[in-house]
Amino acid sequence: IVQFFGCDNGYFYIVFFPALFWAYDSNVILPKVFVNNEFYLLEAEKFSTSRGHAVWGIDFLQQFSADAARFYLAYTRPENQQTNFSQSEFERTIQHDLEGQWNSWLQEVNSRLINEYGGIIPEPGAWTDNHRNF
Repeated sequence: IVQFFGCDNGYFYIVFFPALFWAYDSNVILPKVFVNNEFYLLEAEKFSTSRGHAVWGIDFLQQFSADAARFYLAYTRPENQQTNFSQSEFERTIQHDLEGQWNSWLQEVNSRLINEYGGIIPEPGAWTDNHRNF
């Protein structure tokens, strides 16, 4: 079992909840690994639905593709330090990295596939021991 939680909930997930679970039933299997994520900020401030300082997924996905949103969220995830969501930075990153570099690279791969292999993906051939070990 792996437990994921935000840095502000560490006490609850590491101390409080396990104590409650064991008090209820000593046979409860507790997490073996804890994964703590830092804060993900919105325009350099904490998200707050009560203040309306949030990004609503349904609205965001009417403007941008789900793939672009997934890419940027994974790219800027607050794994071991606070990170920030900025719509202007999101748009710049998507335009430069996804639509620019990524699409250019894909177009190059597609051109090579057409020119060198007649548009048919070649068979990879037999795997060697090195392939299997990797």
